[in-house]
Amino acid sequence: MVRMNPTQDTNSASISNWLAKEVAIYVEREPDQIDHDTDLATYGIDSLRAVALSASIEDQYGIAVSDGLAWDYRTISAIAQFIQEQVSSA
Repeated sequence: MVRMNPTQDTNSASISNWLAKEVAIYVEREPDQIDHDTDLATYGIDSLRAVALSASIEDQYGIAVSDGLAWDYRTISAIAQFIQEQVSSA
């Protein structure tokens, strides 16, 4: 069951921007320094941060995702597309 804010925008661009902000927090950078098509490992996302990102996604979008989501979908763009598909099908 999706538990999102009913006014929350779930298009791919909005999801990507939200993800960039989350990743920026984890790697101590500004969101505009995070390229949406760069492998997250390049920014130093390790397994602990990947698990935290998965938990944040679950909280934000109300969908269950694997702890290894950042390894299965290695860029913000890929993760955003996955989230959009999951939310749309829920």
